[in-house]
Amino acid sequence: MSDTIEPQSFIQLTRLHAQDPALIADKQTSFYGWVRRIRVGGGGSIVFIDMYDGTKVGSLNVLCEDASFSSTDDDNDTDAAPQTQDESHYKTLTFEQLSSAEHLSIGCAIVVSGKIVLSPPTATQDFEFQASRVRVIGPVFDPIAYPLQKGTEKKMTSLRNLPFYRFRSQASQCVFRIRSKLDMAVHLFMDSEDTQLTDPNIMTVSDCEGAGETFSVSPLMFSKDEQGNDLKVGLTVSSQLPLESTICGFRQVYTCQKSFRAEKSDTAKHLAEFLHVEYEAAFITLDQLIDQAERFVKYVIGYAMDKCSADFEFLESRMAPTDMKPTRVLLRECLDRPFVRIKHRDAIELIQRIVKDKMMLPGEDGKLKRVKVKELPGYEDDLGSEHEKILVQYFGYMAVPEDQREEYSKAGKEFGAFVFVTHWPLKIKSFYMAQADDGSGECLSFDLLCPRVGELFGGSMREWRFDKLNDEIARRGMDVTPIQWFLDLRKSGSCPHGGWGMGFDRLCMLVCGVQSVRDVVPFPVYYGHCPY
Repeated sequence: MSDTIEPQSFIQLTRLHAQDPALIADKQTSFYGWVRRIRVGGGGSIVFIDMYDGTKVGSLNVLCEDASFSSTDDDNDTDAAPQTQDESHYKTLTFEQLSSAEHLSIGCAIVVSGKIVLSPPTATQDFEFQASRVRVIGPVFDPIAYPLQKGTEKKMTSLRNLPFYRFRSQASQCVFRIRSKLDMAVHLFMDSEDTQLTDPNIMTVSDCEGAGETFSVSPLMFSKDEQGNDLKVGLTVSSQLPLESTICGFRQVYTCQKSFRAEKSDTAKHLAEFLHVEYEAAFITLDQLIDQAERFVKYVIGYAMDKCSADFEFLESRMAPTDMKPTRVLLRECLDRPFVRIKHRDAIELIQRIVKDKMMLPGEDGKLKRVKVKELPGYEDDLGSEHEKILVQYFGYMAVPEDQREEYSKAGKEFGAFVFVTHWPLKIKSFYMAQADDGSGECLSFDLLCPRVGELFGGSMREWRFDKLNDEIARRGMDVTPIQWFLDLRKSGSCPHGGWGMGFDRLCMLVCGVQSVRDVVPFPVYYGHCPY
């Protein structure tokens, strides 16, 4: 067996060690990464470097000893000789330069050469790196001005102000690794259910939500109307309408792409540009659609929790409660139960009864408090965030056996549940939602509410009957011109169908336990903010 191995990433070394420690023990190799911390010990004869490469939680401990350190480039050493033009610019440090900390600081990109040594069983890390050479690839020109210092790395509010640097912090790395697994899980789930990935256009003349809160595209250089005038083109608020046109070809379709909302909302849950997961299916009922949404949520969250346990452990143990709240225990309890289903009318009655009866419910700290609201909702009203929170907390509290509730509350346990609110009044929902035939004025729709975040999903059966949809468009006084094609689909092989949309960034916010959606988006764009 060779005594050398090719340079590996931190996660690759960890996997090799898990497979067989002998695969890396005492092997000569190199490791590329960035400096997280550097310190001098042994009276100046030892230098410790903590390195990371972003592939896993934690740092690789690198040990440099004066007695075994080389500060020259040996021509017989294949690692020392430049292999590329870039490597000719690497700077090899002497031990004196290394120990004086004048040439190496937090954030520097370096490559260390030496051997991997297995740690004793009592150590916190399985192996460390004994370096005989350190080369600086990319120095930090002004270490004092380097934005990621010890005090800022563990504060989400501070990292939020460093959009181009926060990916170097362990906290943000954990968040975005979790986000990556959630994203992967979306596609794995959809593929497992034979759902076709589709990528509709982002520029459109349609306003799916009908609220007029769209970003306009300029210059107008696209389609013209029948009079030869330029059609107003904007950025899509949803891909639902074009997705509906594809279901007659594929039966089940989905997309995962950006949507844009020109809302003047400056809250912890709103973005002007967000990742939108949308699903449409033909020959489906409302109950089947809700079943599919529940399976989706349980799979995606479960996948990320299984794959990212170390990332969750770091966030839960290192971050302040003001930045993030441990979320796995709460989510596991919610996912192990069937999601609650309640009609909008019944939800309104429940909220009214809870408030009027002065019921006590646990807050996010687990302590029982009398439920109060600024305004009681009516039967034709939307649910505000305070109403959504009541439903989530009530059903979470009721799911705990009665004889255990007091104990849970005293322990400060957070209660919550996933709640489908169904059968909303059509007049407060979108024009395309399927109308109930019972004269109730309801539509076959649902919102999925969840702990902390509130509304996560919105979905419905789509109105597939031409006359019903045509009448609703007319009743609302909408300009049918931009969506005439959508209406005409009902004349050509239309069928019962439905779908939903989910704000992926809100899902990430929920799963990671952070306090703002801006902490889970690489470069968040929101009202009054787009400096990139």
